[in-house]
Amino acid sequence: MQCGCPVCGTFMGQVERGTDSRCVCPNCGFACDACLGTASVMPKGHYAMPASFAAELEREEESRRAMDAALQYLTANDRTRSQMERHLAGKGFSEEVVKATIEKLENYGYVDDRDYAARFVRQQVENKGLGRRTVAGKLYRRGIDSETAKEALSAVDEETERKNAISWAIRFSHKIDEADPRKKREKIVRRLVLKGFSYDVINSALREILSDEEDY
Repeated sequence: MQCGCPVCGTFMGQVERGTDSRCVCPNCGFACDACLGTASVMPKGHYAMPASFAAELEREEESRRAMDAALQYLTANDRTRSQMERHLAGKGFSEEVVKATIEKLENYGYVDDRDYAARFVRQQVENKGLGRRTVAGKLYRRGIDSETAKEALSAVDEETERKNAISWAIRFSHKIDEADPRKKREKIVRRLVLKGFSYDVINSALREILSDEEDY
């Protein structure tokens, strides 16, 4: 009789090495010492895989599935470490596998919070014209830590932010139908605050487009 390899099913061959005798699969190399190299081999299909080996195979399979899920999640957009953690945990992967998977992704450069934050800030400020406060809130909701967010936001040019505020202020000025100049200005201020601009930036922008230079 011959044992069947529990990994690939190939018949295993006995290797005699004295007290270290065992059976080895010629196909995948799996080694078994369940019968200690004696003639009491079990027929194929009757082998009981050692619990430790079965657990190792399960961890390897879970790690492979976790990496597949992570790469699939990255196909649409870049992700932060926090977003990836939540995604993989939501898929049911163990904490150990999630942590190991993210470490691999970071080593490969697929997940990089500093790079993500820097590119996100540029995109939000330069392309969408938002102020720092709104962008900071978006970074927080994406799981970027305060130090990384602060570093990324420090790269925002003050003049660029002021020009963004002016652009929004002009747009709002044309849309707001209000005869009272003071009330109109107050409405513009509220909208600029929601766009993430500080009051200093807002006042500077309003002095560019409104005749009333009173600060708010």
